[in-house]
Amino acid sequence: MPFPRGLREVGTLLLGLLLSCGARGGERRYYFDALGSDRGLTSHTVTALLQDRTGYVWIATQDGVHQYDGYRYRPFHHVADDAASLPESFVTALAQDDAGRIWVGGAAHGLSALDPASGKVAARSAVGAGKPDPRDAIGALLFDPAHGLWLGTNAGVELMDVSSQQRRELFHFPAGSEGARIFQLQRAGDGTVWAASSIGLLHFTAPDAAAQPVAAHDLPVAFSVLSAADGGLFVGGRDGVYRVDAQHDSAQRLWPDAGAAVSAPVRALTQDRAGHLWLSTFGAGLVSYDPATHTAAPLQRDRRIPGSLPDDYVGQLLLDRSGLLWIGTQISGVAVCDPEGAQFRLVMDTAPERNQMANMVRALAEDGSGRLWLGTEGDGLKRYDPARDSFEYFDDVFKAAPASDPRATGQITGLARASPVI
Repeated sequence: MPFPRGLREVGTLLLGLLLSCGARGGERRYYFDALGSDRGLTSHTVTALLQDRTGYVWIATQDGVHQYDGYRYRPFHHVADDAASLPESFVTALAQDDAGRIWVGGAAHGLSALDPASGKVAARSAVGAGKPDPRDAIGALLFDPAHGLWLGTNAGVELMDVSSQQRRELFHFPAGSEGARIFQLQRAGDGTVWAASSIGLLHFTAPDAAAQPVAAHDLPVAFSVLSAADGGLFVGGRDGVYRVDAQHDSAQRLWPDAGAAVSAPVRALTQDRAGHLWLSTFGAGLVSYDPATHTAAPLQRDRRIPGSLPDDYVGQLLLDRSGLLWIGTQISGVAVCDPEGAQFRLVMDTAPERNQMANMVRALAEDGSGRLWLGTEGDGLKRYDPARDSFEYFDDVFKAAPASDPRATGQITGLARASPVI
């Protein structure tokens, strides 16, 4: 708002006074609502996210799977000597079949079907008979109504009949493939299936067709894959996100730019209703990327700002049917945000040398240049320039004030325009 006219001076603004050095402001463009242990989440390491047909969100963790109803988590764990519980608590993948069962993949003991109504395991599938087997290490699940349940394991890719639990291998990693793993399975609009794996991107045109490597030269490792609304195919690699041209067996890196000094593995991809891609970078936070303008907006944790990204180690993303973005992190659990941005933009003075009351604003006025003058409770008078995203401090303005004057201790509780003295 502009300076009000006709008010007596409360804190005189003398523009000619010497300013102390300016400092950049901390800005929060998106508000992340953390949904953690206070709601019943028993592990903060999130390994998979799923929204079921009834709207519940399921969170896979290293301590079981959790069903979230909007208020509280309902946890499911392995319980010794309980055949109706999960075979293990280290859950790595989730999918829902056409009967409504939640298929739960584990790190070492195969998979099981959980009945959401009873909370009990209704079916199991394991090939190792209690012994370690790479086919029982499930990295990804995908339910395909036309063919059944696709399984990505440390041995390769399989297809399972959910009624009989009969499994058949479609692809087996070559001998000697170190650290072999399927990270994600994605069904494209044409019904074909893509697999992001430790040896690159694989394409299954039909359940009985051999897996075809795609863009292997450009993508030796693929962590995530997204079939976009416009038919485009995007893949998260170990150094950024790529757009794949399957016809020419190639991939072009979109983010970061070729000249960027820093890159990061993209562990998950999703697309919001505006067409923007969201990239989860392991160690570098989130990135919102606009394919139309080729612009990227990074988001990283700032512990000084409440509601900022809770963790830079983001491994899972989910866009729910209401359009909200869910993130699963390595350290800080689950958080939700509106991908269109927060209703209110929050700007904070995060300079470490300033008074801890720096952001308790008691008075606010806008000058003719669009800058905001702030009277604070304990940090004096300052000015924020939105164009430069910076704060300037007027620490000397009230230096000569008597000790009994609150302004001498940095307490500014009102602002008004003062007529110049002639």
